[in-house]
Amino acid sequence: MTNVTSTGLYSDPELAQFYEVNDHNRQDYDVICRLAKGSKTILDLGCGTGVLSARLAKSANVVAVDPAGAMLDIGQERYNELDIEWVEGDARNVSLDRKFDLIVLSGHAFQCFLTKTDQQEVLNTISAHLAIEGRFVFDSRNPYFPHSKERTKDQTYRRFNHSKFGEVEAWNESNYDEKSGILTYSNSYKLPGTGETKSAEEQIKYSPKPELIELVNKAGLDVVECFGAWDETPFMETSREIIFIGKLQ
Repeated sequence: MTNVTSTGLYSDPELAQFYEVNDHNRQDYDVICRLAKGSKTILDLGCGTGVLSARLAKSANVVAVDPAGAMLDIGQERYNELDIEWVEGDARNVSLDRKFDLIVLSGHAFQCFLTKTDQQEVLNTISAHLAIEGRFVFDSRNPYFPHSKERTKDQTYRRFNHSKFGEVEAWNESNYDEKSGILTYSNSYKLPGTGETKSAEEQIKYSPKPELIELVNKAGLDVVECFGAWDETPFMETSREIIFIGKLQ
Protein backbone atom coordinates (compact mmCIF):
# COMPACT_ATOMS: atom_id res chain seq x y z
CA MET A 1 0.00 0.00 0.00
CA THR A 2 1.39 3.42 -0.94
CA ASN A 3 0.33 6.71 0.61
CA VAL A 4 1.32 9.64 -1.60
CA THR A 5 0.88 12.84 0.35
CA SER A 6 0.18 16.26 -1.10
CA THR A 7 1.58 18.08 1.95
CA GLY A 8 5.20 17.37 1.10
CA LEU A 9 8.15 15.53 2.48
CA TYR A 10 8.77 18.01 5.25
CA SER A 11 5.39 19.25 6.48
CA ASP A 12 3.75 15.83 6.89
CA PRO A 13 4.62 14.44 10.36
CA GLU A 14 4.56 10.87 9.03
CA LEU A 15 7.32 11.72 6.55
CA ALA A 16 9.23 14.29 8.61
CA GLN A 17 10.17 11.57 11.10
CA PHE A 18 12.45 9.98 8.49
CA TYR A 19 14.35 13.20 7.72
CA GLU A 20 17.97 13.43 8.92
CA VAL A 21 17.75 10.08 10.73
CA ASN A 22 21.29 9.20 9.61
CA ASP A 23 22.42 12.72 8.80
CA HIS A 24 24.37 13.81 11.86
CA ASN A 25 27.96 13.41 10.58
CA ARG A 26 28.23 15.86 7.71
CA GLN A 27 31.18 17.74 6.30
CA ASP A 28 29.08 20.83 5.58
CA TYR A 29 28.04 21.04 9.22
CA ASP A 30 31.68 20.74 10.31
CA VAL A 31 32.68 23.64 8.05
CA ILE A 32 29.77 25.80 9.15
CA CYS A 33 30.57 25.19 12.82
CA ARG A 34 34.14 26.35 12.18
CA LEU A 35 32.80 29.46 10.45
CA ALA A 36 30.56 30.06 13.45
CA LYS A 37 33.42 30.39 15.92
CA GLY A 38 33.19 33.77 17.58
CA SER A 39 29.57 34.31 16.50
CA LYS A 40 27.28 35.13 19.40
CA THR A 41 24.03 35.14 17.42
CA ILE A 42 23.16 32.76 14.58
CA LEU A 43 20.10 32.49 12.33
CA ASP A 44 19.56 29.02 10.86
CA LEU A 45 17.12 29.44 7.96
CA GLY A 46 15.53 26.19 6.82
CA CYS A 47 16.71 24.42 9.97
CA GLY A 48 14.77 21.20 9.36
CA THR A 49 14.81 19.04 12.48
CA GLY A 50 17.55 21.16 13.99
CA VAL A 51 20.64 18.95 13.79
CA LEU A 52 22.88 21.85 12.77
CA SER A 53 21.09 24.30 15.07
CA ALA A 54 21.82 22.02 18.01
CA ARG A 55 25.53 21.96 17.22
CA LEU A 56 25.65 25.72 16.81
CA ALA A 57 23.68 26.30 20.02
CA LYS A 58 26.52 24.87 22.10
CA SER A 59 28.41 28.14 21.68
CA ALA A 60 25.92 30.73 20.39
CA ASN A 61 22.39 32.06 20.67
CA VAL A 62 20.52 30.33 17.83
CA VAL A 63 17.20 31.14 16.18
CA ALA A 64 16.03 28.19 14.06
CA VAL A 65 13.48 28.93 11.32
CA ASP A 66 11.59 26.48 9.13
CA PRO A 67 8.21 26.59 7.34
CA ALA A 68 7.44 22.98 8.30
CA GLY A 69 5.93 22.73 11.76
CA ALA A 70 6.40 18.95 11.71
CA MET A 71 10.16 19.44 11.44
CA LEU A 72 10.23 22.00 14.24
CA ASP A 73 8.23 19.67 16.50
CA ILE A 74 10.89 16.99 16.10
CA GLY A 75 13.70 19.46 16.76
CA GLN A 76 12.05 20.91 19.85
CA GLU A 77 11.47 17.47 21.34
CA ARG A 78 14.92 16.15 20.43
CA TYR A 79 16.88 19.18 21.63
CA ASN A 80 14.66 20.50 24.42
CA GLU A 81 17.65 20.92 26.75
CA LEU A 82 19.29 23.46 24.44
CA ASP A 83 18.51 27.17 24.35
CA ILE A 84 17.21 27.38 20.78
CA GLU A 85 14.40 29.68 19.67
CA TRP A 86 12.23 27.78 17.20
CA VAL A 87 10.28 29.86 14.68
CA GLU A 88 7.79 28.55 12.13
CA GLY A 89 8.35 30.85 9.18
CA ASP A 90 9.26 31.19 5.52
CA ALA A 91 12.75 32.41 4.58
CA ARG A 92 11.17 34.65 1.93
CA ASN A 93 9.30 36.83 4.39
CA VAL A 94 10.22 36.01 7.98
CA SER A 95 10.92 39.19 9.95
CA LEU A 96 12.61 38.90 13.34
CA ASP A 97 13.51 42.53 13.99
CA ARG A 98 17.09 41.70 15.01
CA LYS A 99 20.55 41.20 13.51
CA PHE A 100 22.78 38.12 13.50
CA ASP A 101 26.52 37.52 13.37
CA LEU A 102 26.02 34.49 11.11
CA ILE A 103 23.13 33.46 8.86
CA VAL A 104 23.07 29.91 7.54
CA LEU A 105 20.96 28.31 4.81
CA SER A 106 22.36 24.78 4.53
CA GLY A 107 21.51 21.41 3.01
CA HIS A 108 20.69 22.98 -0.37
CA ALA A 109 17.59 24.55 1.19
CA PHE A 110 18.07 27.53 -1.12
CA GLN A 111 17.12 25.27 -4.05
CA CYS A 112 13.61 24.85 -2.67
CA PHE A 113 12.88 28.34 -3.99
CA LEU A 114 12.00 27.79 -7.62
CA THR A 115 11.81 31.30 -9.10
CA LYS A 116 14.17 34.26 -9.22
CA THR A 117 11.59 36.28 -7.32
CA ASP A 118 11.53 33.75 -4.49
CA GLN A 119 15.32 33.49 -4.46
CA GLN A 120 15.64 37.26 -4.34
CA GLU A 121 13.26 37.46 -1.40
CA VAL A 122 15.33 34.90 0.53
CA LEU A 123 18.51 36.86 -0.10
CA ASN A 124 16.74 40.07 0.92
CA THR A 125 15.82 38.33 4.19
CA ILE A 126 19.47 37.48 4.77
CA SER A 127 20.50 41.05 4.05
CA ALA A 128 17.85 42.48 6.40
CA HIS A 129 18.95 40.27 9.30
CA LEU A 130 22.74 40.35 8.89
CA ALA A 131 24.85 42.34 11.36
CA ILE A 132 27.25 44.91 9.92
CA GLU A 133 30.26 42.66 10.47
CA GLY A 134 28.24 39.47 10.01
CA ARG A 135 28.67 36.64 7.54
CA PHE A 136 26.27 34.43 5.62
CA VAL A 137 26.71 30.99 4.06
CA PHE A 138 24.47 29.00 1.73
CA ASP A 139 24.90 26.23 -0.81
CA SER A 140 23.29 25.25 -4.10
CA ARG A 141 24.08 22.39 -6.45
CA ASN A 142 25.91 23.40 -9.63
CA PRO A 143 23.85 22.70 -12.79
CA TYR A 144 27.08 22.22 -14.76
CA PHE A 145 28.42 19.38 -12.64
CA PRO A 146 28.98 16.73 -15.37
CA HIS A 147 26.99 13.85 -13.89
CA SER A 148 23.39 12.80 -14.26
CA LYS A 149 20.95 14.49 -11.93
CA GLU A 150 18.37 11.76 -12.42
CA ARG A 151 18.07 8.78 -10.09
CA THR A 152 16.11 5.54 -10.08
CA LYS A 153 14.91 3.29 -7.28
CA ASP A 154 17.57 0.70 -8.09
CA GLN A 155 20.34 3.29 -7.84
CA THR A 156 19.22 4.72 -4.51
CA TYR A 157 17.70 1.78 -2.63
CA ARG A 158 18.99 1.45 0.92
CA ARG A 159 17.98 0.28 4.40
CA PHE A 160 18.39 2.09 7.70
CA ASN A 161 17.40 1.53 11.30
CA HIS A 162 14.69 3.77 12.73
CA SER A 163 14.18 4.05 16.49
CA LYS A 164 10.41 3.63 16.13
CA PHE A 165 9.95 1.35 13.12
CA GLY A 166 13.09 -0.77 12.99
CA GLU A 167 14.72 -1.47 9.62
CA VAL A 168 13.13 0.80 7.01
CA GLU A 169 13.63 0.45 3.25
CA ALA A 170 14.16 3.74 1.45
CA TRP A 171 14.76 5.04 -2.06
CA ASN A 172 14.39 8.20 -4.11
CA GLU A 173 13.65 8.88 -7.77
CA SER A 174 14.22 12.07 -9.73
CA ASN A 175 13.72 13.65 -13.14
CA TYR A 176 15.46 16.79 -14.36
CA ASP A 177 14.16 19.38 -16.81
CA GLU A 178 17.21 20.93 -18.48
CA LYS A 179 15.33 23.95 -19.81
CA SER A 180 13.85 25.12 -16.51
CA GLY A 181 16.56 23.79 -14.22
CA ILE A 182 13.85 22.14 -12.12
CA LEU A 183 14.44 18.71 -10.66
CA THR A 184 11.36 16.78 -9.51
CA TYR A 185 12.07 14.07 -6.98
CA SER A 186 10.26 11.70 -4.66
CA ASN A 187 11.42 10.04 -1.46
CA SER A 188 9.84 6.76 -0.40
CA TYR A 189 9.99 4.77 2.84
CA LYS A 190 8.72 1.20 3.22
CA LEU A 191 7.89 0.13 6.76
CA PRO A 192 8.69 -3.36 8.04
CA GLY A 193 5.84 -5.60 9.07
CA THR A 194 2.96 -3.84 7.32
CA GLY A 195 4.80 -3.23 4.05
CA GLU A 196 3.24 0.25 3.93
CA THR A 197 5.13 2.75 1.80
CA LYS A 198 5.04 6.45 2.58
CA SER A 199 6.07 8.73 -0.27
CA ALA A 200 5.94 12.35 -1.41
CA GLU A 201 7.19 14.49 -4.26
CA GLU A 202 9.08 17.79 -4.17
CA GLN A 203 10.96 20.09 -6.57
CA ILE A 204 14.23 21.99 -6.41
CA LYS A 205 15.88 24.55 -8.70
CA TYR A 206 19.39 24.43 -10.16
CA SER A 207 20.80 27.91 -10.82
CA PRO A 208 24.17 28.80 -12.40
CA LYS A 209 26.71 30.74 -10.36
CA PRO A 210 26.56 34.03 -12.37
CA GLU A 211 22.80 34.16 -11.92
CA LEU A 212 23.15 33.63 -8.17
CA ILE A 213 25.89 36.26 -7.89
CA GLU A 214 23.60 38.78 -9.57
CA LEU A 215 20.82 38.07 -7.07
CA VAL A 216 23.22 38.20 -4.12
CA ASN A 217 24.54 41.59 -5.19
CA LYS A 218 21.04 42.92 -5.82
CA ALA A 219 20.21 42.08 -2.19
CA GLY A 220 23.06 44.29 -1.00
CA LEU A 221 25.38 41.38 -0.29
CA ASP A 222 28.87 40.46 -1.48
CA VAL A 223 30.43 37.02 -1.92
CA VAL A 224 33.76 36.78 -0.10
CA GLU A 225 34.55 33.14 -0.91
CA CYS A 226 33.06 30.55 -3.24
CA PHE A 227 33.84 26.87 -2.79
CA GLY A 228 33.07 24.01 -5.15
CA ALA A 229 32.85 21.40 -2.40
CA TRP A 230 32.66 21.23 1.38
CA ASP A 231 36.35 20.33 1.52
CA GLU A 232 36.73 24.05 0.74
CA THR A 233 38.35 23.61 -2.67
CA PRO A 234 37.86 26.67 -4.91
CA PHE A 235 34.85 26.68 -7.21
CA MET A 236 35.40 25.57 -10.80
CA GLU A 237 32.90 25.53 -13.66
CA THR A 238 32.23 21.81 -13.22
CA SER A 239 32.27 21.67 -9.40
CA ARG A 240 29.54 19.72 -7.69
CA GLU A 241 28.57 22.57 -5.36
CA ILE A 242 28.25 26.34 -5.33
CA ILE A 243 29.01 27.38 -1.74
CA PHE A 244 28.88 31.08 -0.97
CA ILE A 245 30.33 32.79 2.09
CA GLY A 246 29.67 36.51 2.13
CA LYS A 247 28.86 39.73 3.91
CA LEU A 248 26.97 42.98 3.53
CA GLN A 249 28.19 45.32 0.81
